[in-house]
Amino acid sequence: MAFQGSAEVLHELSLFFGIALGVCAAASMTFGNLAAYTQDNVKRLLAYSTIAHAGYMLMAISALLVILSNPVSAEDAQYASAALCVEGLMYYIAVYLFMNLAAFAVVALVRNETYREDIEGFNGLISCNTPTKVLCICMAFSFFSLVGMPPFGGFFAKMLIFYGAFQAGTVHWFLWALLAIGGVNTVFSLFYYLRVLKAMFIAPRAEESRPVETPAMVSAYVVLLTIPLLALGASPLQQDLSATARNGPPPPAARSLDCGARCGTFSMNQTDSNARINALLVQLNRSLVQYVHEADTYANGASQGLLDLVESIATRQREDVARLVGLLDERNHAINFGVFPVDYTSLHYVAVSYLLDRLIAAQQSLVDEFEKAKTELSNDPAAATVIAEIAQAEQSALEKLKEGKQPTPAATA
Repeated sequence: MAFQGSAEVLHELSLFFGIALGVCAAASMTFGNLAAYTQDNVKRLLAYSTIAHAGYMLMAISALLVILSNPVSAEDAQYASAALCVEGLMYYIAVYLFMNLAAFAVVALVRNETYREDIEGFNGLISCNTPTKVLCICMAFSFFSLVGMPPFGGFFAKMLIFYGAFQAGTVHWFLWALLAIGGVNTVFSLFYYLRVLKAMFIAPRAEESRPVETPAMVSAYVVLLTIPLLALGASPLQQDLSATARNGPPPPAARSLDCGARCGTFSMNQTDSNARINALLVQLNRSLVQYVHEADTYANGASQGLLDLVESIATRQREDVARLVGLLDERNHAINFGVFPVDYTSLHYVAVSYLLDRLIAAQQSLVDEFEKAKTELSNDPAAATVIAEIAQAEQSALEKLKEGKQPTPAATA
């Protein structure tokens, strides 16, 4: 739902992209079904039908954007219609996972027995041993669900998407045209699915065909893939999943209250607070001290103590980085560890004493940044405590670096 807002241009963009995706959906459905119809290889037939099903999923996204482009609709009604599109898409993906896995599993298992993937290789499979008969029934269930026939999950998933498109048609007529294209493609897909089922259940098996003795264990595996097609289509589980898709996560206000109970009340919102912490993490993790520690800096006898000091500061900084990572991880915030500045690359093989002035300046900048953050995050108790402790440690490191300053910098190695 990226195109939300009151500006007219946002509504126009939402409508434009909604219709553009609708055109892509129509092309995907039509091309996928036409290509699948011409196939004699069952695996390629299913592959092309996948393109068609991607078109049905795009229809849901198209309808969502078109609904959100309507500036005059009541907010509650608009939200309900948009939620319906999301519900249909999520439900379709869940059902499609199982019906596609089941269909491809049957093709693979039959190929292992017959060494063939063409439709004729499926002739008369219903007359083979009992596990093979089970495979045939599972294939029928999978295909009927792919077409969208009740009482299978594919019917309810497709119905939700089509209803979302119908609702979007009240905003722009193109979605009604897209709905008609989707309906025609659904009926058309029935013909090539029935070709395979006709071969399996009606066509006689050639006498010279290789015998098919499917193991019972693999047949049981396909049954496990097929059961959800009925469970998602004709059971109370359907209502539960629909409610989950419709309701989604709690609204932002509820999430803020929940976080406030756990983390304290923030003057800065949760997202900004976490982003600020991550920015400090990057500065600490990619500090000049860290780079000097990792680079092959040179130290003679007189400056060995300085190099040891840099290494001790770097070790402690990495421990503080780990503390910030833990804080962000508790808040489920995606962590960015950053990269070293490009101008650091010229500091390889340089005497550490030559870098001391630059180390002090960089450390002072780091201290200033953490001191500033203490004020910004003062109403985030969990973060403020950690930041204050790190700021104190960085100030101590700065003083030690100043104490180690040489009167005459050593030459570069």
